[in-house]
Amino acid sequence: MLEKPLLFPIKPGVVAAWNARAVVIVGPTDGSSTRVHDVATGEERDVSVDELQGIPAIGQIESPEQRWALVRGSTRAEWKQARRRERVLKRCNPRTAMRQRESSLLVKP
Repeated sequence: MLEKPLLFPIKPGVVAAWNARAVVIVGPTDGSSTRVHDVATGEERDVSVDELQGIPAIGQIESPEQRWALVRGSTRAEWKQARRRERVLKRCNPRTAMRQRESSLLVKP
């Protein structure tokens, strides 16, 4: 589908693929490895930067036909899994987590 390699920065909050799993980069550990958070399991581990791959965003898919093919071809279970992953990613994003904490403090008992 995509012909060019996906370039992405190695910095906290960036979503990538490692070992066929979605991970969020926590931060670099040294020049050749970085700490990642596995979206599905919640585990953190150090991995080689060379083992990470970019994940295409829906906007990187060239034609509208390809985008609709993705939507039509998705099962209900895939949509549920995508929603669960989205919730995990929102919890991993420091800015989103901070806004959630701030809004919970504004609610009066």
